[in-house]
Amino acid sequence: MEPTYHSGDLLIVRSASAYNVGDIAVYRTSIGPDTHQIVHRITAHRPDGRYEFQGDNRSAPDDTTPSLSDMVGLPLLNAGPVPTRLLGLLARFAPSCLGGLVTASLWPRRRGTSPEQVDGR
Repeated sequence: MEPTYHSGDLLIVRSASAYNVGDIAVYRTSIGPDTHQIVHRITAHRPDGRYEFQGDNRSAPDDTTPSLSDMVGLPLLNAGPVPTRLLGLLARFAPSCLGGLVTASLWPRRRGTSPEQVDGR
């Protein structure tokens, strides 16, 4: 959907009761065993209730024609790519940080002398 949205942008999406030609919408599609969410513009609403989509920088419409049950919603806000990157970093480093915290909390403490014992009191 460039230049409107870029790959990696985090979109805040809200479901809608109706979708119109010209709306940018998010829909689910299955490609092999995986399910993907696609953000494209609605180009037609067919008589059978299905929708035709096309990306703004594409020369041909999408191969899939989702129905209303495949629709996720309309984008309300584009938070940009930074939250997506931060979530990726969090997923990468969270296990290491958690492991360090658990290790530090379970590490045996030194049983040294207290300050009272050093002063001779």
